[in-house]
Amino acid sequence: MQAAIELRQVSKSYRRFARLRQFKTLKGAAVRDLWRRPAMPESEKFNVALKDISLSIEPGKTAGIIGLNASGKSTLLRVIAGITKPTRGTVEVDGKISTLLEIGAGFHPEISGRENVYINGAILGLSKSEIQSKFDEIVKFAELEDFIDFPVKTYSSGMFMRLGFSVAVNVDPDILLIDEVLAVGDAVFAQKCYDRIFDYKRREKTIVIVSHDLGAVQRLCDEVAWLHRGELMQYGETKKVIGNYLQEVTEGELKRYAQQHEKSVEKMSALEAPKDVSEEELPYMIGPAQNSPDPAERWGTREIEITSVAMRNEKGEERYVFSCGDTVFVEIGFVAHKRIEQPVFGVGIFRTDGVWCYGTNTMIDKKSIESVEGEGHIIIKFDSLPLLSASYYLDVAAHAENDHPYDYLNRLFTFAVRSDRPDMGIFRPDHKWILEL
Repeated sequence: MQAAIELRQVSKSYRRFARLRQFKTLKGAAVRDLWRRPAMPESEKFNVALKDISLSIEPGKTAGIIGLNASGKSTLLRVIAGITKPTRGTVEVDGKISTLLEIGAGFHPEISGRENVYINGAILGLSKSEIQSKFDEIVKFAELEDFIDFPVKTYSSGMFMRLGFSVAVNVDPDILLIDEVLAVGDAVFAQKCYDRIFDYKRREKTIVIVSHDLGAVQRLCDEVAWLHRGELMQYGETKKVIGNYLQEVTEGELKRYAQQHEKSVEKMSALEAPKDVSEEELPYMIGPAQNSPDPAERWGTREIEITSVAMRNEKGEERYVFSCGDTVFVEIGFVAHKRIEQPVFGVGIFRTDGVWCYGTNTMIDKKSIESVEGEGHIIIKFDSLPLLSASYYLDVAAHAENDHPYDYLNRLFTFAVRSDRPDMGIFRPDHKWILEL
């Protein structure tokens, strides 16, 4: 079977800087020489967007393209569409292509939506009579009956997207290329877009979708190509490729948050106890510091000094990226420089935008500590941390029952929670649906 899309050793490079223009005057030449950039090696003159990609997509398949920002996803789609030519390699496409690469691409802002439909239809290869036969359907799908004769410069981004998508899917292409546009628009129209794409799948059209929304990719795509820095890392079954991609992303995040934790430890040591500050002036509330240019702070009289903070998974491994619902241990090391009666240890969790997610301490939980002296550790275990995907601050504190602060570490430590679920909000409580129909 002939492939719908066949790429053989495709590479694409862009020149980093424009070529110096030829100047015809002495003054122009002098200015050119004055501002000429230092010579650079030939290998550094080009930005390589795609590197030696070979890929075959069979007719009727829906393929996704995933990867981090600047991995070459949109460039690959433009190469397939023929909008840009590869620097090396060959691209073969069997069938009529319709593209939806960005909102309002190809629309002229000064003319009406009606005129733009005809122009875009012609660009996509339709005759005037074919556009006329499809015009009412295009306008109805886009829900723009009352605005189709207005200049498109008066359209909102959602109206742009609806009209662009409607034109693209109603020209009945053999191959449909979509770049991230499903991320724009209201929920009702987004579902219409999904329904039309599923209709294309049933009719065995070939679809290629670029998206950061892995949930949408899993829902729509039969196969997935994973790009990283212009290279094709893997192409195959959706679940397997996305799993490998997420594992790679998670490992990168683990390294990044581990490095960030090391810096937090260094900063914790560098933050000295306040000098010549009365007890009344010391902060005593567990919460984010107010009006501080640097949110990371440490305060307290240090009769108890926090010496280490670590987060661990249920295997005891130190880590700072978790999945929603993971078991998490927060381990606090301390030294009491003298005998302290009835100390209280607490933790606070804040989203990095300042939202207070949770706070507790040993007194709130009625875990009385008679006294401490010398070195010790205290651990709080979260059997299931139900936070949704975001980055968070972890605050830790040691204080007296009357709130006198011994040591408080505010916004020094960060961790992340990742979830592949589309739940919204801060946390995911245990729940179930009961249907009585």
